[in-house]
Amino acid sequence: MIMPQPILWVGPAVMVLIITMLVLLVIYVAFPRTYNPHRESEADAPLIRILTNDERRVVEYIINNGGEALQKDIARELRLSRLKTHRIISSLKKRGVVEVEPWGNTNRVKLVDEVLRK
Repeated sequence: MIMPQPILWVGPAVMVLIITMLVLLVIYVAFPRTYNPHRESEADAPLIRILTNDERRVVEYIINNGGEALQKDIARELRLSRLKTHRIISSLKKRGVVEVEPWGNTNRVKLVDEVLRK
């Protein structure tokens, strides 16, 4: 009896190559590249590009107010709750963007000198 020949016969080396290429394709699609040699590091990126929208609004308000502002004025002028304002300023303080000092029943928020120069 004559056995029908397979339409496409591939050797073991070709099969390994095809499987390897499929695995690499799946990895490429599932895990997009995170390394980009032309991308700026966060330290080199302009400050305004790494801030959230609310943080950007607060920094712009402080800049327009001469580099410092009271926390209660920031909340009032930008129509933010006291809690949200506190969280935004705490985040900016952790990043080294602002300095905070008690000022009566509120805080005085001042941009650090390096931020004002950029």
